[in-house]
Amino acid sequence: MSDADYSDSEDDYAYMETYDRLRAPSSEAQARHISFTASHQAYTSGDRALAHALSQQGKQHGENMKAYNKQAKDFIFCINNADLPDDTVDLHGLYVEEAIDVLRGCIERIRNGGLWVIVGRGNHSVGRARLGPAVKRFCGEVGVQVGQAVEGGRLYLY
Repeated sequence: MSDADYSDSEDDYAYMETYDRLRAPSSEAQARHISFTASHQAYTSGDRALAHALSQQGKQHGENMKAYNKQAKDFIFCINNADLPDDTVDLHGLYVEEAIDVLRGCIERIRNGGLWVIVGRGNHSVGRARLGPAVKRFCGEVGVQVGQAVEGGRLYLY
């Protein structure tokens, strides 16, 4: 193994470790679910104060999840787009909602000269591709044209 291979594998490992840490706040999701379930039980048993406290706790866990997801989105986008040309944006690895938010910020760029958007092929999606179809739907909603050719998980938007 060459030094370059070792470096790449170390970088890949660090990337995946950070990705997993930021994308898997399952403890927050589980805590949110437990809090809301307990809140519902407290409410139905008549303990409104406890229900309210547990509901607030569940909301806080939800906010924590949002913060983790924002950090993950920023990290993934920064890494994936660091060395790309100005006419290309890489959205793969982002959740659909995050990718659409990024595209909203690119509308002017798209309309002023077009933009290649990397959406991936959907190989890592459970069941079927999600990102490409969502990008196409969004483009239809905002009047952006999508080139007919999908080139290796890329779409041309104009």
